[in-house]
Amino acid sequence: MPAGLLEYSMEGELAAADAGCLLATTRTRYTDPSSGEELLALDETATWCPGRGIVDDAGVVNGSEVRFTSEELPAVGGTGRAGLRVEPAGADWSDAADWRARDLGFTLSDPAFGESPQGTPFDGIAASTGDGTLVAAMGSRLAAYAVDGAAATRTWVASPGGDLLTLSAVGDVTLVSTAERRLLAYDERGARLWAVEFPDVVLAAPTPAPDGDIVAVSLDGPLRRLDLATGAELWSAALRTDVESAVAVGEGIAVVVDRGGAIMARSLADGSARWATELYGAARAAAGDGVVAVQGITSDVWALDPADGSVRWDARHRGVGRGVVVMAGLVVSQTDEMTTAWTAGGGTERWSSTATEAMLVDGARFTLVGRSGLEVRTPDGGVVGEAELGEAFIGVSRVVLPTPHGIRVLQSNTTGMEVGG
Repeated sequence: MPAGLLEYSMEGELAAADAGCLLATTRTRYTDPSSGEELLALDETATWCPGRGIVDDAGVVNGSEVRFTSEELPAVGGTGRAGLRVEPAGADWSDAADWRARDLGFTLSDPAFGESPQGTPFDGIAASTGDGTLVAAMGSRLAAYAVDGAAATRTWVASPGGDLLTLSAVGDVTLVSTAERRLLAYDERGARLWAVEFPDVVLAAPTPAPDGDIVAVSLDGPLRRLDLATGAELWSAALRTDVESAVAVGEGIAVVVDRGGAIMARSLADGSARWATELYGAARAAAGDGVVAVQGITSDVWALDPADGSVRWDARHRGVGRGVVVMAGLVVSQTDEMTTAWTAGGGTERWSSTATEAMLVDGARFTLVGRSGLEVRTPDGGVVGEAELGEAFIGVSRVVLPTPHGIRVLQSNTTGMEVGG
């Protein structure tokens, strides 16, 4: 072993198995080079099949029996099961006054060789599940981490297939879309629950819907409501347009904004058409509190009547639109220059902020992230918490995620921060 830390010996045999497979038997011993004491004993019997890899692996590790089996999954479907948490996780940021940022380190854990720092950089997409597990993309793979204090230890890895386009989580379920035009779901163990094919790629993360469902749309317009636990399709609507923004769900409708500024509302119950309108420059929408809020590519914000799509009020603020939410009787729009809040009912401006990088909500508070810090505001605009993050290094991308009791910052250079009390 490197640096003479351990010595090992290995012997084994290969034999033919059924269906053109091979049976490999190995015996491995790790010893202390100074004393000769045996530190680890592994006896393994593995069945390897062409095109499938190891399908059965049975062994004894220091007297303890271990066995793994693999089963070839179909292109669609999976191991959908009951008992999952399929409702969005609630967050409580009432202790924001005590928040501070702590560095987060990432560790790989190996049963034979112990723990080591992670070196592979993260891509720019990640999610936090309902129990606080972090799931991040690294190339074409997903990696999940259990976070305990300042340590994030990898717990499972999955390979959805193809380039990863979006990554999100609802309750216990991790959702990922790929360049192979599939949307896949994984449970809290990393087991694939289901995979659904779309005619084109899904460029926006699915949106949670009532009764443990999600609503997803692909680039060429098919809008689908799916059962989150099983992937079963409840309804599908062909919109015949180009869509790259997330579906807005609320007020009994699913609202889609296409690339040309067309806005279409469908019944959340059965996918039937409710109304359609067009606003020049419209980019994305959010629904709730009796309105459909639409943010433009640049500085425009509109509030529409969810019953017929008519404009109730409109407003403008500086910058290029980045995101919009409706919560606590407010429409809040964030651009690359500022964040502004208006009353949902009448469009009266209530407050503004210089934060431009991310906007998260917990149902009662808004967390607004700037380039070097964050602030937590109540609906009346009062700042009830702040934390310093420091600016990201040049060339390092940053993802900001909600957790049950705070905020998580993941950076592409394999560093991160936990923000909380």
